[in-house]
Formats: sequence, structure tokens, C-alpha cells
Amino acid sequence: MLLSSTTQLNKLKFKTTTGDRRDGGHSGQPYIVKRIPGVEQNNPNQTFLEIDSSPSALAFSGDFLLRGGTLALEGAVDDVSRLTQMFFDTKSLNGFEFIAKQNVLSRNNVKTEASFGGGYAGGGLNQGVYTPVGTLAQALVDPVATGITNLFGLNPVTDDNPLNKDFGNDSSFGINSYFGTVNRQNLSNTADEENRLVLLQKAVTLSKEQTTKGGNITLLADVTSKVQTKILSYGGGPGSILGIGNTNIYFADQRTGFMNAKLPVGVPGGGKGTGKGGFKNATGPNDYSVFGKAPSLDATSIEQSITGIVADAENVKTKIEKSNMFHVGATSAYLNSNLDNRGFFKKLSELEVGYSINLANIGRYSQQPEGGLRTFNTSVYRSDDPDTKTTDEYLQTDLDKIQVNNTQVLTHQELYKKELNSSGAGTNRSNPSDFRKELIDTRGDGGGKLTTSRVLSISPDYQKQNQNVVYNQGDPGQTAGQVIGVASQPTKNVLKYGVDAKTLVALDKLNALPIYTASQVNTKLSTKDSVNFNIAIMKNGTNTQRNYIHFRAFIEEFNDNYTAKWDPVQYVGRGEELYNYQGFGREISMAWTVYAQSKAELIPMYKKLNYLASSLAPDYSSGGYMRGNIARITMGGYLYDQPGIIKSISYTIPEESPWEIAIGDDGKEDTSVKQLSHMIKVTGFQFVPIQKFVPQIVKDLSNPREKYIALANQNGDTNYSDEYVSYNQLGAKI
Repeated sequence: MLLSSTTQLNKLKFKTTTGDRRDGGHSGQPYIVKRIPGVEQNNPNQTFLEIDSSPSALAFSGDFLLRGGTLALEGAVDDVSRLTQMFFDTKSLNGFEFIAKQNVLSRNNVKTEASFGGGYAGGGLNQGVYTPVGTLAQALVDPVATGITNLFGLNPVTDDNPLNKDFGNDSSFGINSYFGTVNRQNLSNTADEENRLVLLQKAVTLSKEQTTKGGNITLLADVTSKVQTKILSYGGGPGSILGIGNTNIYFADQRTGFMNAKLPVGVPGGGKGTGKGGFKNATGPNDYSVFGKAPSLDATSIEQSITGIVADAENVKTKIEKSNMFHVGATSAYLNSNLDNRGFFKKLSELEVGYSINLANIGRYSQQPEGGLRTFNTSVYRSDDPDTKTTDEYLQTDLDKIQVNNTQVLTHQELYKKELNSSGAGTNRSNPSDFRKELIDTRGDGGGKLTTSRVLSISPDYQKQNQNVVYNQGDPGQTAGQVIGVASQPTKNVLKYGVDAKTLVALDKLNALPIYTASQVNTKLSTKDSVNFNIAIMKNGTNTQRNYIHFRAFIEEFNDNYTAKWDPVQYVGRGEELYNYQGFGREISMAWTVYAQSKAELIPMYKKLNYLASSLAPDYSSGGYMRGNIARITMGGYLYDQPGIIKSISYTIPEESPWEIAIGDDGKEDTSVKQLSHMIKVTGFQFVPIQKFVPQIVKDLSNPREKYIALANQNGDTNYSDEYVSYNQLGAKI
């Protein structure tokens, strides 16, 4: 035991007098025993302090020529000696177990076409035979020539030269060069020495499994089965267990064509049905022979190059009828650009009904009748119109086609009869009627009303309950510029824009709504929005009166942050920290945009923004005492009349915002407005709620008093007491 810097090192006992094991035996380890550098064996009183001051052999080794200097060579010799003793130590099985493990790992490795010969135990060990020779050779030459030897192979030196011996007759007993093996395959004229890809094609063509000369890898191993699933197979590899068994590489399970293993039984050409067991000569839905020969540079026409079909071929009619090239989906533009004047229609007169042809203009596809060769009919008129095909009585009315997949839309005739928004009784109509209502009322059984639909949905009446009517949002393209009380003025008059802002009708009535004082939201005013959003500043000195500010709910950001404060406590003798609960906090941050859509909204909007900013400044009592202002916020059903304090707010004018420049149509200053941005982004709004209850965990799960999220509206209705059903794991109601 080392007690201090004065411990006498030569008094430390390395072993007992009988041995280094508990039973008194000798382990034979460490395999190499050396003296501690700097220790004087004949000095019984030498200390650590004396060793630190004595010269060391390490100090003179340096890094000259070799990393570690002269000691590197000595270390390499020691490593070889130590490893040799470990490999062949009869007192321990570690060395023999290590050799066995390396060979098992080699068997589990991936096999290549270079895995053959004596260095691979005749191909039985995929990565090569492991012997201690490779490890010892690496340890010995490592200081001067790292990486020139292999870990595997009876001969630790790789043959990097192109293979010039027959496969299987290798005599080097080392690791074969993969590139040398592939080079031999590329240059070989022997059929059984071809590479795996060529052999795989041969196996498919001949319906007979093939085996690589190098590596003994079987290709198309299950060729005798009706559905071939294996590309190749070999012994050992990643698919085996400790080298026992084979590794199989399979075809994808979603292949197309004849080899699709998932074609149902009984389908002609199907992998599991009556088709043949190979890629070629497939029948039924997988018959691609209609495409003829492969594209040929010797073809005399574009269509022959694409399809391999020659116009004078005996079976041209059959091939064209089967060819997917002319089924639904071939557009007129494609066929015109590729087939005109090519003589392709020379034999089309032999086609059956359904392939109509204009023989007088057989050389041009553009002169062929509609529907010829099963192309799309893009006309909205029926083909039985004897005249111009443009009269409304010949519009397509086939409901079976219109309603495919349960779709419900207006027919061509119904669309034709609709009034245009630019003429007749529909002139200047801002909200056309909802076509869905008409369909729902007439597309049921027997022309009655639909009772169910997976496509159509109902909605409020577009004309009576649109957002302009219900929420007073306004439409800048229809009603801008109206003067209050002047009914005869056009709905929009840009020839007279220098009108006093106070005399104009605001488009967005909610945005133009001035600040008002009340005990609650005045529903008689234009205060309703798709999502109700208002901020009320409580009047100090009163119990109920508040100044209400309404903004259109263009909300861009909302964050509700809850925090719990836990103070750490460190006790003596404990490594971890413990915690004491100290309190609860909540803070809401928001961002929204205010936008003046008309001249009459601009000044009221800025008045409200000014008042909101002033609410962060103090209020003074009659006695001169400074006091803050309490705000109440409503945002949809999430926050309802929630009291709290506003900590910060920021106004930003975005780059894309237009500006009011306050110039009238006479070129003079328009004093009813000022030079202001139409758009203001309100950001950095920090609000700390003051709860109406004692903040604590919810006690009553069905109808809690602790409503951090309101789920309420102006009528005081909440949804917390609503009961919902529970479901079991199978989705059934409990």
C-alpha cells in the first residue's frame, strides 16, 4: 500500500512466497515482468521524491524516425511476446476462445465472390480464416509498416494482383483481392466464371439456379417454387445464427409485373395463379408483349421505335387493341405531335367498334373523330348534337358520371342556367347563393332532399349570414367611399376621395368602434367577431365601470405560460438536491395586427392604440397617490373577462404596410386624417392574470372552480360540467 511519498518501493510485495493465486498457485501472469524505471533495486530506502529527480530511460527515447523512438521497436517485440504467451497459455482459455470467436465472426460476415480458396477454408469462412499469425504479424511490423498485413487468412499478405489462376485453385492461402476477382470475371470467357448479375439473368431466363464460381453463392435459390422470392443465398453471413444457417437476399415484396408474389390466385399471369414460373412469356394483366421489340435505332418511324409495332405486321390489330398507349389517358396533343403523317393508321380500318376512324384523312390524327382510339373527350357537349354541338340542350347531364365516388356537383346545364354576377339580376351581387343548398334539396332519392352525405356540408346562408353582415367586417371592393346619409351615392366612387373621414361610412365597423364605458360588453354596438377579442381597462375608484377597446381578431401569436417555483435545498451528506415548493406563476403573451380598411377607421384605430399604451402609465388618486391599472381580457372562449396586469406592449409598423398621406383630391392637405400607417403590429404584449380563485390544483374534476382556461362566454355558460363518454381499448363506449 502506498502511504506517502516516502514509501519504500522495493518493499512492496508483488506476490506471496507460494504464488499469486489464493490457492497458492501461479497464473503465469503478467506475461512480461519489468523493473519500474528509476527504481534502484539495491537501495532499500529510495522514495518517490528520489525517483522524480533521477533520469529516466523514457527521456532519451525521443521520436526520431519512429513514433516512440527506439522504445517502439522494443515495445513491438514485447507485444509479440505477450500475445504469443496469451494465445498459447495452457493455464487460461482466453487465447483459444479468442481464436474461436474470430472465426465465428468471420463465418457471420458478408460473403463476396472473392471468398474462396485456402485462406477462406474453401469458402466456409466468409471473411477468411483467423489464426494468431495475422495478429502477431501486425503487432511486429506496426511501428514501421502499419497495415501491410491482414488479420485474416493463413497467409497474412493480400494478393492485390489480378486473379490469373482458376477459381478454387488458389495456392496463396491469403485474402483474395476483390478487384482482382472481378477483373478475372470481366475478362473470362468461361460461362461458370461470370459475375453475379449475369448469372442472375441466366437463372431467370433458364429457370434454373446458378452458382458463382467464387464464393459459392447460389442465385435464384428457390427457382423450383411457383413464386421466386430469393435473389441469392449463401452459407453463414448476417442471416445465420453463430454461422449456422444461410443468409438469403429476397426480392422486394411489392414488385410489379409477373413476379409480383401478391397477385391473387386465379389471375392469369399471376405469381400464385396459372401463370408460368418465370419473367418471360407472362400472360393476362402482366402481358407486356404488346409493346413489341425494344426501342430500335433502325426503326423507320417514331411509333415503331416506341412500340416496336410495324404497320404491316400480321397481328397489328391485336397489338394496338392491347396497347396501353392508346387507352384512356392518351391526349390528342401527344398523339398529334408524335403520329401525324407517319402512316400509323394504315391498318386501323381493321379495328373493332370503339376505335372510330376517318379513313379519308387517315394520315392525320387531328382529323380523326372525337373519342377515336379511346382518347379523352374534352368537350362539355354530347356527341349526338347534329349541328354545332354548342347549344345548351346538348350539354352533358350524365349524373352517373358526375356523381362518381359520391361526388355532388352542378351539371353543365345547371351551371349554364346560373345568373352571371356581371349582368341581369345578379349585377353587383357581393355574395352569390350557395350551390350546395340546391344540391342538398334535389339530389336525394327520387329527386328529394339529401339526408346524408360524405361530401357536401351545410353552412349558414351566404347572402344573409356572411361575415360582412354578421360581423360588420366590410368589403373594400364593394362599399368603400360611401358618405353617411347619402343613399343615392354609388357604392364606390374613387373620383371623390378627399371626403372628410368623419362623414364616411366605415367598412370594418368593429375596427372603427370608439372606446366606450360600460360595465360589460355592449352587444347593441358592432362588437361581435368570429372570435371575440376585447381589452377593458377598469376605471379606478369604481366597482364595475370599464373602458372597452375592441380590435378585429387578427391574432398572430398566443402563449399561456405556467410556472412553478421550487427552491433547492442541499442537506449535509446527500449528493442530490431536494426541493421546497415556493409558489406559482402564470403569464400570457400575445401578438395581433390592427388594420384600417377604410379612411373612416384610421383615426379611431389610433385612438384605441393610444389609450391601450397609456394603460401602462400610472393613474393618480384624488389624494395624489400613484396607482396602476387593472385590465380585463376576452379572447374567444379561452379567456373571458380575465383580470390582470399588462406588463409590456410594443407597436411595429411593417414594411409592407401602405400609408395614408393625407392629401385630398384637390391636392391640398386632408386635415381629417394624418400621415399614418394603415397597419400596426402589436407585439410584446405581456399579461399577468389575476385569478378569480385561489390558485391550486383542480379539486372537482367534473366542474372545477379553478378555471385557468375559461371555456365561457358573455352569458356565463361554461362547458366544464358537460359529460363525455369513455371508451374501452377496443373503441367501444363504456
